Amino acid sequence: MRRIKTQTVLPSAETAALLFWALLASGQITMRKVDGWNTLADKPSAQPIDLAA
Repeated sequence: MRRIKTQTVLPSAETAALLFWALLASGQITMRKVDGWNTLADKPSAQPIDLAA
């Protein structure tokens, strides 16, 4: 199978960060607040996880 979209390699981590911030600033990427960030370090409860959600 042929790839239609070409893949590129970024030369450094700084280039990746620059690309990310440029896309964010131009509005091509939107971010949202993570709810519950302050409880991420807590162990999960014994309640089963609903995978359909």
